[in-house]
Amino acid sequence: ALSPKLNTKVAVRTRTADGKASGLYLVDLNGGATKWIMGEEPYNPILFSDLFDPVAAQAPGDAGGTAYFVRRNHEWEKIREYPYDLSMLLGGFNRILSLSADGQTLYATDNLGTDKSRLVAIDLSDDQVTELAADEKVDLLPFGAMIDRRGKPQMVLGVYGDARRHFLDAGAEKDFLEVDERLGGGASYQASSANDSIWLMRRLSGGPTKYYTYNRQSGRLTYLFNDFPALDGYRLAGRKAFDLKARDGLQLPVHLYLPPGADANDDGLPDRPLPTILYVHGGPWVGVVQWNQWFHTRNFLLLADRGYAVLNVEFRGSTGMGKAFADAGDREWG
Repeated sequence: ALSPKLNTKVAVRTRTADGKASGLYLVDLNGGATKWIMGEEPYNPILFSDLFDPVAAQAPGDAGGTAYFVRRNHEWEKIREYPYDLSMLLGGFNRILSLSADGQTLYATDNLGTDKSRLVAIDLSDDQVTELAADEKVDLLPFGAMIDRRGKPQMVLGVYGDARRHFLDAGAEKDFLEVDERLGGGASYQASSANDSIWLMRRLSGGPTKYYTYNRQSGRLTYLFNDFPALDGYRLAGRKAFDLKARDGLQLPVHLYLPPGADANDDGLPDRPLPTILYVHGGPWVGVVQWNQWFHTRNFLLLADRGYAVLNVEFRGSTGMGKAFADAGDREWG
């Protein structure tokens, strides 16, 4: 853990072979002096205030899901627990995102009593839960969020073929949209500098992922590298996201990959009928990841290069679009 107030110190977890010195320590980066915080605890993560006081934590719950805890009177008190659901196959969509620097507010994704996970703020003075953002189509995910240096979420997202972002900070939204426009779409936030002035960005297009830095003060966007430079000299397939309706009316997100040159007007549809491959990912519950994971997208690019249209479709029973969508796969397929 790091702190904007004590920026030469870091909280670290150590584990020793005999366990005697295992625990959490505060390490001064100027000289290496260490201070014991607490012994080994069965929680991950443990979140600290900007003064490095342990405040909140997460751990597996008794019901097979996740539980949130708060440190009160030198003891961990459970304040919220979630039962097992299919999203646990991806680590669970109920997770702590961040803690405000003053240690007063916990930010987390939460689907307790709702169909889809949403972003909530938990006031640690009374454990009151306030909804900050929700999406009508998808679960808001505990990864991919943008968090400012004071621990407050600036953006959260869900995935419906392409990302569906919800911004809580107007400045962050303005800068993100600027980068997205300059990249021609597909912008994805990765990380920021300690003072939030430099962003690490990437562009997701179905092909090799390109990485950039963006200086929010000067507006300078700098290309860094892509993860498969051997493909730089090749023209690769393009893709577009669509929303399809199944025979029973259920809406399904898809990506359609087309061979290079097959879509002259760039509407995402081929200029003439093409042999088409319907790609169905494994699981069926492991959704979300197949949209931009090279393990999957490399196959789409190869097939499109051979003249096929490739339809990458999400299907009922998968995760990432709420409990009802996952349950729609019971005794059904497709």
